[in-house]
Amino acid sequence: MSADAGTSAPGLDADGEERRGLGLLVGAAFWFSVMSVLVKFAGRELPMGMAMFARSVVTLVFSYAVVRRQGLSLRSAEPHLLLLRGLFGLGGIVCFFTAILSLPIAEATVLQFMNPLFTTALAAVVLREKPQGSVALGLALGFAGTLLVARPAALFGHGAELSHAGVVAGLGGAVFSACAYVTIRRVTKRNHPDLVALYFPMVATPATFLFALPQWTWPTPRGWLLLFAIGCVTHMGQLWMTRGLARVPAGRGTAVGYLQIAFAALWGVLLFHEHPSAFTLAGASLVVVSALVVVRGGGRPKASA
Repeated sequence: MSADAGTSAPGLDADGEERRGLGLLVGAAFWFSVMSVLVKFAGRELPMGMAMFARSVVTLVFSYAVVRRQGLSLRSAEPHLLLLRGLFGLGGIVCFFTAILSLPIAEATVLQFMNPLFTTALAAVVLREKPQGSVALGLALGFAGTLLVARPAALFGHGAELSHAGVVAGLGGAVFSACAYVTIRRVTKRNHPDLVALYFPMVATPATFLFALPQWTWPTPRGWLLLFAIGCVTHMGQLWMTRGLARVPAGRGTAVGYLQIAFAALWGVLLFHEHPSAFTLAGASLVVVSALVVVRGGGRPKASA
């Protein structure tokens, strides 16, 4: 392990490390849900491309500051994997925003939250993390809960035929996210999680600038504040997610992200007066149950042959 790795907290055994990792992942789901709220507010006055660029710039600044404060070297034993993590994350952003523009938000959300299923399958092949039966049950409950919350027209009726390009983009976003999560899990074995977190905005910032430039609108003071806040909470989400995945098997860890749906439902009631339907309440309950089921099981790496 390189000198950068050092992810374990003093005095914690393997189970303690995993519990801490799960706590970090719950926090990451919270921060990402806050980011969604801020993006919704910002979208009322600014193009979405600017929000993407802002989150990348602010995350880059904060991530670099964290790395420098800890005295970590920017050199890595596996630079190709760190670059790959950044590219997978960028692909996930581009596909997710393309799906949002091409599909109703409900359908785009369902497709994006298929990523834990892809992560579990990919981690079993790449990382040799064999999930227990309880994880499969938890994933199934979480996906069922997501369907109930989003209620896509393709399954619940009263909807037009979906854009094929949008569906491909949505699925692509889920696959890219799964690849990013598995890469994080792999690369944090030899690199410090904070260094891994830095490489995502290093790749995303110049790329998202190209998206923002044609849509650029000079923000109001409120707009600047929203853009800065989006970047701050995104940084927290990325940092906590990366540190959490360094301690928790990939399939099990990313399934905790289903809690973001429950957080989103809460924000809808508190901030947007969106009172949840019986379907939403049932789905949110399944999401919470799925997270509880998943944290009690999970894949652990098989012994090397």
